[in-house]
Amino acid sequence: MENDGAGVVVPPSSAIRGHWLAFFALVVVAYVVTAAFHEDWASAFGLVTVPTVVGYFIVRRVSGLCSFATRYAAFAVLLCMLIGGDVGRAVAKTGDDVRGGCIDNNQWVAQLARAEDKQSFCTCLADKMKWPTARTVAAAFITFREPTPMQDDPVMTAVATDAFKQCAALLPRS
Repeated sequence: MENDGAGVVVPPSSAIRGHWLAFFALVVVAYVVTAAFHEDWASAFGLVTVPTVVGYFIVRRVSGLCSFATRYAAFAVLLCMLIGGDVGRAVAKTGDDVRGGCIDNNQWVAQLARAEDKQSFCTCLADKMKWPTARTVAAAFITFREPTPMQDDPVMTAVATDAFKQCAALLPRS
């Protein structure tokens, strides 16, 4: 109950009383995004638990609309920083995997004479393919299905073909 300033106690607005729904929604979104990019529900739970507890202490004393906005903005920024860092690391790992696969398994790259050209091409390809690949794998994980092989996915095939052409154009002409 809030005091309206004239000594009369009034119930908090329904928007403020229901603020725990906003808290729950933020936590669920953070959990699903983290699980998708880590491809593991259990580790996502562990990664989201600490920010959730900290967030609880940030938002538990919401008392008005201004307090609601300020505290939830702080909680959302905390989640974005922590979960964004995890997603960034997962995407960087995907890029490393793409680069490694390119260097080790790509027959076209194996034909390049210079090691610098192989590194340059595969680094370019990894930079262009890491986000689309990570998104595709994450979407498959949260929909409980296996990722479609790239050659069977017309969208990813088009993205890969475009990235391949752009990166090949950057190589010096021999």
